[in-house]
Amino acid sequence: MENWRKFLQEEEAVVGAGDTDVVTGADDNINTDQEQVTNFTYKPRQKPVWVKTGSSLKLFDVDLERIDRERANLYNLADYMIRQAAEKVGIPSFRKEEEITVQDVKKLQTALNLKYKDGDFGPGTLAGISLYLFYRKQTNESSETNLLAAAKSLGTEYIDKIASPATLKTAYVYLNKKFNNQITPPARMNTKEGPKYESWKEDEEFLRKSERLAEEFGLSLTELLALFGIETAGTFSSRVENKYGYTGLIQIGTVEGGLKSTRRNAAATMIAVDRQRLGVNKIPRLKKGQTNRQAVLKAWEKYGTKKYDFKNMTRVQQLEYVRAYFEMSGVNNLKPGPLRAARVYCSILWPAGKNLAPNKAVLAERLELLDDKKYIQKGIQNGWYESVPRAYRANIGAFKGIDMTRAGVITILDFDSKIKDVIKQYGLDKI
Repeated sequence: MENWRKFLQEEEAVVGAGDTDVVTGADDNINTDQEQVTNFTYKPRQKPVWVKTGSSLKLFDVDLERIDRERANLYNLADYMIRQAAEKVGIPSFRKEEEITVQDVKKLQTALNLKYKDGDFGPGTLAGISLYLFYRKQTNESSETNLLAAAKSLGTEYIDKIASPATLKTAYVYLNKKFNNQITPPARMNTKEGPKYESWKEDEEFLRKSERLAEEFGLSLTELLALFGIETAGTFSSRVENKYGYTGLIQIGTVEGGLKSTRRNAAATMIAVDRQRLGVNKIPRLKKGQTNRQAVLKAWEKYGTKKYDFKNMTRVQQLEYVRAYFEMSGVNNLKPGPLRAARVYCSILWPAGKNLAPNKAVLAERLELLDDKKYIQKGIQNGWYESVPRAYRANIGAFKGIDMTRAGVITILDFDSKIKDVIKQYGLDKI
């Protein structure tokens, strides 16, 4: 078995017999002679109760673009790992015909002495289970089935490429307290290496069309890829979503993100992008005072892009939305020169500041640190002035390790430094 992705795409062992493929409408035609460790399987769009935040499996989901069935298979593979770990650590077998419960996961977390015993299959739990199953010294496995090989591929990829060093170290330390140093220390545990996502580099159509899009807006391919890398935390995935509903390659704010205003909050972004794509005859502009707010929402509901559909687009499909956002934001009107990419980055993160002088504060920890009078007046008039410190707090974490212009503010120069840092981090100048 080459890797777990191939297993999810080609094998049927972890998919429920008789399910209908939501993509093709075809029957699965399960081979019932294949290995079966449980009678319970997850179906497309069914989420396990033990996936609360989903933060660990979302890291893998970046390579499962569009196909609900493969995502269900990923849950089934994780289910298999949980059951295997429970069996090896001596927990009585979970009921094969029933879904694993939150209490079951809590029992396993306790048995493995993991730091968090909350019943959530989060990053620490996935790391702990993977280390216990596949990084123990002197573990003798019997013949390796396809399912076990796929699980091992998933677990080792998470340990070797995806999990943060802090997550690895915590899981390793807590496991070894229980298992007397039987766990082999993961190589990345004491490094500062971030996740290593590589699959996007093989997406030739995405790279080709990204280069055309970059040229259209006065950027290099390297610069545009850097913006994608920043916004998707290095995954370059169209599926990445934060807790506020910002989704995709440039984290477009979605209406379903819980932001109710269609004028000033991020929920307005998808409506505006759809209007740019489809025209005002489909989705009208808001009138002053939002007097036609309901009409706009009704038109968007009929013609607009829903978050579920947006997340399940490929990278190539989302480039149309990136183009519409850049057009809507006036990227083509930005000043030419070496800081152009930094201003495009600002257009994504905080559009109001994109034309400021390079050393002026776009965002600030405190309002008194803003130092451009026209910018301040514009903020007061347009209603976003008081939101600047909150936006600063929400985004300053992305600049960790960057030599900032000055304390307490983010400037266009800082955007430029961040872009250069990401280009170096992911080797984007070699693409």
